[in-house]
Amino acid sequence: QQQIALWSDNLAKNLKEILKSIDLMDLPQVRDKPALIISGSPSLYERKQLELLAEKGFKGDIFAVSRPLKDCYEHGVYPDVVCSVDGAQFDSTFFDHDIVREHAHKTTSVMAVSVHNDMVKAWPGKKLFYVPAISQKIFPNVAHIFHLLAGDKTVLGGCGNVGTVAWAIAFVLGYNPIGMIGMEAGFPSLDLETIKRYYPDSNMIKFRKKIIHPFFGTTSYTSRVFESQRDSFVIFVESCNYGLPKKIRTINCSEGGIYFGGDLEHMWFKDFLEEFGDV
Repeated sequence: QQQIALWSDNLAKNLKEILKSIDLMDLPQVRDKPALIISGSPSLYERKQLELLAEKGFKGDIFAVSRPLKDCYEHGVYPDVVCSVDGAQFDSTFFDHDIVREHAHKTTSVMAVSVHNDMVKAWPGKKLFYVPAISQKIFPNVAHIFHLLAGDKTVLGGCGNVGTVAWAIAFVLGYNPIGMIGMEAGFPSLDLETIKRYYPDSNMIKFRKKIIHPFFGTTSYTSRVFESQRDSFVIFVESCNYGLPKKIRTINCSEGGIYFGGDLEHMWFKDFLEEFGDV
């Protein structure tokens, strides 16, 4: 109930901005143009993937989540889209940087209608909104009510984290293939200081599940929640591809973490950029 109250309060405060924005599906549809999802897991920095991206370049479109946006700009990487979904006030701090304000005009922000109003106010550039597909079993009819209140904005599914929402946006707009970096859902070691940088209220007990990635050979410590989100994403990708004459390729280039299974492919990021960066 507290979560619903937070989302509803956020929606009410965001409504003026929501109603004057165009719908997500009014963005141009593309076909067979590569996309790259940038999430903010530790591998993004440990593998120096932003440095590699800036060096090699990428002529497809880039979809970043809000956490690493400042770091993207600092490395000369300018996402076409930044995605935000969380209703917590803390997430607005990801936009509260001079370099973000300086370069925000280069990026379109796609936000859930239920993000905190401080986040909406903190973004000086173009904004689009979508309605998050909230579970009917857990919160009956909430997504439908939000959809009506938000002026029939598109309802979009995800799998528990904003990186999967970014994937869903790229999918519905027709991008192919869709690469992913910084999508780990785990940590390379049980270092509490590192974990708390990402999840301040957490503790190491939650991250006791050890998983070895079958392609990258890396070890990750994750939680049951993150593992469940991964499993949901694998099913989500398969269901989105079901019946399509040509599958949308999803290529995990995070070089670590727990994302594997189903239709997910894997490449080292350098190889991905060499094959798709100049398409």
